[in-house]
Amino acid sequence: MIGRLHLSRALTSLALVAAVVALAAQSACALDARSPDTREAATPATTDVRSPDTREAAATRAVVVTDVRSPDTQQAAARAAESSIASDARDAATRGLPPVTPTASTPAPTTGFDWGDFGIGVAAGLGAILMVALLAAVALSGRGKGRGGTDPATT
Repeated sequence: MIGRLHLSRALTSLALVAAVVALAAQSACALDARSPDTREAATPATTDVRSPDTREAAATRAVVVTDVRSPDTQQAAARAAESSIASDARDAATRGLPPVTPTASTPAPTTGFDWGDFGIGVAAGLGAILMVALLAAVALSGRGKGRGGTDPATT
């Protein structure tokens, strides 16, 4: 009976450890740790195999955007946009500033290796190792039982 209990506890611990390791491995596999040059070299070159007529038709195709909102909503949106633009221009004019034009921002270039991600990965790995060690210690401990498999308090 005691042997089955230890075996059951060990199998439960093993299943729990396997689940934790599977989750950690899944998140680790999502990280592409290759250098940018290696990633670029690994991407296949794309060749446009369409006929010249198809390429020309695709390039000159006009995109028609249909506004499916009700006419009242369209008019309200147009008035709101006009008043917003007018108020921005009016505020800039009263301060003597030129009107502000929106500009697109560009993302900062990456340096290749992210030490923050490395630290997170190391912490996750150490946490998984500690969890495995703790589960193994719990599974292998006798929890106060004597060597003969009987509880010392009952003898």
